[in-house]
Amino acid sequence: MKQAFVITLFVLIFTGTTNLNAADLRSVSPSAISQQDSSSKSGPIVGRDIYYGIEGARTGPPAPRLNEADYPTILGESRLVIWIVAQQHLYWVAFVLGTFFIVTLLEVWSLIGTRHPRAAAYDELARECLDLVMLAVAVGSILGALLSINLLALYPDLTTYLIRIFRPVVLVYGVLILAFTLLAYLYYVTWLRMSGGWQKWVHASLGVVVNVVGTTIAFLGNAWSSFMMSPSGIDESGRYLGTIWHVIHTAVWNPFNLHRFTSHVLCAAAVLAGYAACHALTAKRPEDRAHCDWMGFVMFLVLLGGLLTLPFGGYWLQREIYAYRQQMGITLLGGLLAWLGLILVMAMGLIYFAINYYLWQRITSMRGQSLAWATKWVFGLLALCTMVYITPHTFVMTMLELKQMGGQQHPVLGNYGVESAKSPAVNMMMLITAWSFILWRCSCASTRTVDVLRRLRISTLIFIVAGLNVLWLGIYGYYIPANVRVGLSVPMVATTFSAIVASLVVTRKMEAQELEKMDSREWGRLSVRGYYALLSLSILVVWIMGLGGYRRSSVRLFWHVNEIMRDASPWSYTHTTGFAANVMTLNALVFLLGLVGVLGLAKMGRSQGQGAYYEAATHRMDTLK
Repeated sequence: MKQAFVITLFVLIFTGTTNLNAADLRSVSPSAISQQDSSSKSGPIVGRDIYYGIEGARTGPPAPRLNEADYPTILGESRLVIWIVAQQHLYWVAFVLGTFFIVTLLEVWSLIGTRHPRAAAYDELARECLDLVMLAVAVGSILGALLSINLLALYPDLTTYLIRIFRPVVLVYGVLILAFTLLAYLYYVTWLRMSGGWQKWVHASLGVVVNVVGTTIAFLGNAWSSFMMSPSGIDESGRYLGTIWHVIHTAVWNPFNLHRFTSHVLCAAAVLAGYAACHALTAKRPEDRAHCDWMGFVMFLVLLGGLLTLPFGGYWLQREIYAYRQQMGITLLGGLLAWLGLILVMAMGLIYFAINYYLWQRITSMRGQSLAWATKWVFGLLALCTMVYITPHTFVMTMLELKQMGGQQHPVLGNYGVESAKSPAVNMMMLITAWSFILWRCSCASTRTVDVLRRLRISTLIFIVAGLNVLWLGIYGYYIPANVRVGLSVPMVATTFSAIVASLVVTRKMEAQELEKMDSREWGRLSVRGYYALLSLSILVVWIMGLGGYRRSSVRLFWHVNEIMRDASPWSYTHTTGFAANVMTLNALVFLLGLVGVLGLAKMGRSQGQGAYYEAATHRMDTLK
């Protein structure tokens, strides 16, 4: 037990480094530390915060200055080892935290929506997901311990420096990790015991506490990464100034937290949707296929909700990066990492295509060809928006390429590479996807009544008006200064979300008998192509997570801690796009193969009393009604 606590403490300390790119992790010479420590004794005792500009008392030595000989080469290129281990740890932590959020969400919904025909089924689905994730908690802890060992062995002095800076929160971090582990297992083992009456509400409250503790751990872990990108709470030499809140609350910490939280939910929903799709494809009984089909659709809805909010967290993060250091933003979007940015938006375009294809497979399984007239508009507009979205603005090019194109920007296509074109494109893609979802809702009606047709026409009109407004704002952006143009993203986002919410309200009122009929007519009838679309979504989301983490870490280039601790290792260069893509693909494959084993073991270990629990839950819901 003591050994387990030690491993947990190591995981706690290094969880915040899970998104570090290998290019960012560099070790520090102990001799350099001692030399600078001794030289700093005669310096002033008061320093000025490099970000907040507030004076504080200096404590500890400055950030070490290293040379190439100070980096261990035990395993060759150490950053590649850290890159792989850290990415695997991030994947599993995202899956665990995201799944706990989904489980609690489903449990609370089963209590609030007791009149829903499938309220008891939602509660059972939550228990099924919890069974699947508990083994992943142990895998994430093992990978955290492995990451800590590798950091201490390959980058001991960088790790020492970061621990020294974050020393005040290390104990808190460890207590939270221990609390999360205990609460998570308590939440799991008390599910059946607290399955009725007021105890069920207490159990759901325990799930909320688990999510709060897990989210707090993730936010504190993000502070390590955001500190390396935009350090604060230290002076120009890297000395700690005594205010831990300034160290944690860096320039990019808040958007980083939002972006990472959404990524966790998105990753968990994608993994569970892929799990459901695989089991639906291999199910031998119609009822098993129907259950997996329904499970996949529920996870698809969670994935869709996360995907619609993820870009805004990303834009906020990019904005704060630009505000902190403009050069970092240029490197991210128009410099060395521009080609990776192009790959990212291409993958996002594929995700929107896969989402709409899955939805239209569901629509055709209900309505056949009666709504086929809309497919050409949906996928035609998606293709047009995707072409605009992936159009580059500037790239790092050779002199021959510059000469052939006639300049840094293409004379025609360059006009579509700016945010005035890209922002409307991505908002239009979200509006189109939401319209496909509304069409599916209307297709679930057993008969196309006048009321259903009226609601569909109203929703379509809402999306058309919203799309025209977004398009107008994009065109208007070409005629105003850049500092004013940035503010147009706010009305675009407001338009998109307002249209989505309004259309959901318009189509919200469906008769209870229609929902009950939908259960018998909908689930299990999806084509094989629909399940493959859902599976492709899972793979794309996992791969994009690795790409996003690599770009965020690589934007610091040759700095461990940006402009404070320089990277002097033999591998202090940016990898080629092809090599980076290969490593990202390897990471995604290793994670997916690990999921196959872990989720397979979890399914084998599910209790045989699951059916009895489902009957008890159904009786409880009937009683609450």
